[in-house]
Amino acid sequence: MELIFAPNKIEIWPMERVVPYAANAKIHGDAQVDKIAASMARFGWTVPVLVAEDGELIAGHGRLLAAQRLGLDEVPVIQLGHLTEDERRAYRIADNKLTEMGEWDEAILADELASLAEESFDLEALGFTSTDLDRLLVDEMTGQPMDGEDMLPTGGGAGVSALGDVWICGRHRVACASPSNAKHSGAALGGHVPSIMVCDLLGVDRDGIHAAVALFRGDVAYLWHKPADAVAVAQALADQRFQLRGQIVRARDSAVRTRDRYQSRHEVCWYAVKNGATSGWVGGRKQTTVWRIEADMGGGEVAHVGERQVMPVECMRRPIMNHRTRDLIVLDPALGAGSTLIAAESAGVALIGIEPDAAQVDLAVQRWQRITGNRAVRESDNRSFAELQAEREPA
Repeated sequence: MELIFAPNKIEIWPMERVVPYAANAKIHGDAQVDKIAASMARFGWTVPVLVAEDGELIAGHGRLLAAQRLGLDEVPVIQLGHLTEDERRAYRIADNKLTEMGEWDEAILADELASLAEESFDLEALGFTSTDLDRLLVDEMTGQPMDGEDMLPTGGGAGVSALGDVWICGRHRVACASPSNAKHSGAALGGHVPSIMVCDLLGVDRDGIHAAVALFRGDVAYLWHKPADAVAVAQALADQRFQLRGQIVRARDSAVRTRDRYQSRHEVCWYAVKNGATSGWVGGRKQTTVWRIEADMGGGEVAHVGERQVMPVECMRRPIMNHRTRDLIVLDPALGAGSTLIAAESAGVALIGIEPDAAQVDLAVQRWQRITGNRAVRESDNRSFAELQAEREPA
């Protein structure tokens, strides 16, 4: 058998030079194209499309559609000039069909996914649906889906918020901003000085942890974090002259798969007070450091926003209540999908929430509106969230 090697030279063509095959039998729906586009944005364009000498597309229709969705102007191509017209038609079918014939070793796949999840990698960028992930990431002891509370929702927002926006949600301020951006975080604070920080850092990297803690000028901090980040969070607190007063453990019903032999069934939270300051404690004296809190987000909601679980509201509400005063202002510099916002609302105190991911800001604002029945307005122009959302919805 003589094997014909395809040309290995990759060329860069303008988008308009590539002509999709009119009779392509493979259908690429919007959801699939979105996932291909997300993969290309995350990993780069790793596989060129295959074309004939006249520019007609042989393989890569989905990648071409994704590139157009991403607004790209050029396409990496490999010409297959050695194929006849009939061979080109046959190859299109074979290229799609042969990839469908493989099977997953689901045990190995689940371990790989769990390892990536432990590193806070967005698993949906791999093309799996949330249903797929729930089925694969199952607690071997309980048979229940693994908690994904350290994987906060990405996407799924209303497409309303933009970097620099500050939403007024009743007594609260919710900003689309990065704690490391002095201009945006200053606008988020609006001249206020929060006295307590309650924050979920489970999805935040080490630089983000330090930036979040450095923004806080108050005296009391409760910082939920992954066990692996305990030293980094403690160091960030020490850098800002905080003294650790205790460590709280939230015990939960199901586990998060990790690379370790023992699967994690808990989250941890440092409780710290600034050196020389008082804690302002008003809570009961019989509380323990182990909190058994179900995955209930409060306000009658289930434990999901979008397609992912988030930290239960009670994990954020309990610290607030232990230091609650009438004029208390809470800071959450990594607001995520807004559990601390809902906790502050239920406790009757003000929150300043900061979150750089616009989609998660949208989710947080929508949660607050749904629970309170009130409307959020953008501080810069007093336009309501609902009004701006309606403008972005297709007619």
